[in-house]
Amino acid sequence: MRTNAKKTSFTLIEMVVVIVIIALLGALVGPQVMKHVGKAEKNTTLAQMRTLKNAILDYRLDIGKIPDSLEALVSNSGAGTKWNGPYIDAKTLPKDAWGNEFNYQKLSEKPYFEITSNGADGQSGGEGDAEDLTTNK
Repeated sequence: MRTNAKKTSFTLIEMVVVIVIIALLGALVGPQVMKHVGKAEKNTTLAQMRTLKNAILDYRLDIGKIPDSLEALVSNSGAGTKWNGPYIDAKTLPKDAWGNEFNYQKLSEKPYFEITSNGADGQSGGEGDAEDLTTNK
């Protein structure tokens, strides 16, 4: 018994058309996705900075002064018996969304401290930098 089943397959031109359509869609959607990724990284960094700020304020309530460094939030480094930490749930200090350590500066006047991130490039003065990601109020 022979059947006249016709085999169907894609021609080269059809495959090229499909690849071009996929490439065009990628070119349109890709930048939009990356824009949201950048925004999410910045929001994550701001949330980490708020966590550090709250931990510093908790430390100040217990000890009576703000810490000299962020490390004082996770280990009792000279604060004595008043230290009631760790003030952050993690065993180590959080990093910004780009894997860089936060900058902490103790100020002599209100708001007394500043926490900043150097942003995506990890350098001061670059993209998404400290002036955009400062939480010192």
